[in-house]
Amino acid sequence: MQDWLLGAGVAAPVVYLAGVLAAGAAYPGYSHRRQLLGELGAADSAGAGWFNTALVLAGLLVVAFAFGLRAATGAFWPSLGVALFGAMTVLMGRYRSEPGGALQPHTRAARLHGQAGVVATVAVIAAALALAWTAWHHRGWGPLAAFSLAAAFAAVALVAALAMLEDSRWGGLVQRLLVGVVFVWILGVAGFLLA
Repeated sequence: MQDWLLGAGVAAPVVYLAGVLAAGAAYPGYSHRRQLLGELGAADSAGAGWFNTALVLAGLLVVAFAFGLRAATGAFWPSLGVALFGAMTVLMGRYRSEPGGALQPHTRAARLHGQAGVVATVAVIAAALALAWTAWHHRGWGPLAAFSLAAAFAAVALVAALAMLEDSRWGGLVQRLLVGVVFVWILGVAGFLLA
């Protein structure tokens, strides 16, 4: 059972990426470099169903992975952070962003989408740091500690860059790099623990 739960950490990034690519392909003129990911799930997006469904499924897979992480490491805090990230990802799929990815959203759903994104980001960075601490004190897990620490620092740097560039022509790319770091970390941790 533990391997199946850890395997959910391998499946989640694949589901998420498939949703982004399918929704982007269905959205005429969409720019992955300039536009934020949430716009793929907004009401004016032809691929909103693909994107929001992928968010919900990927989030549920991440929650399942959190249980596998807990079983494999015995560590509560990293697992809690990962589970919170997954739950917030489900909420982001449930509550749509506004068309244009407004920085000051007008609808309750868009505000919840944005707030869930902030909580998810903080939770997964905290989870990576907590796992680095746990792995550092476990014999043979030095590479996992270094990988988790590197992922946390990269995510923090990208959050800072996104805060500066969100309203520019590069905001979408920076956000994708941030999400990529998070999902590569989840994939890497799952792979390490499954090996």
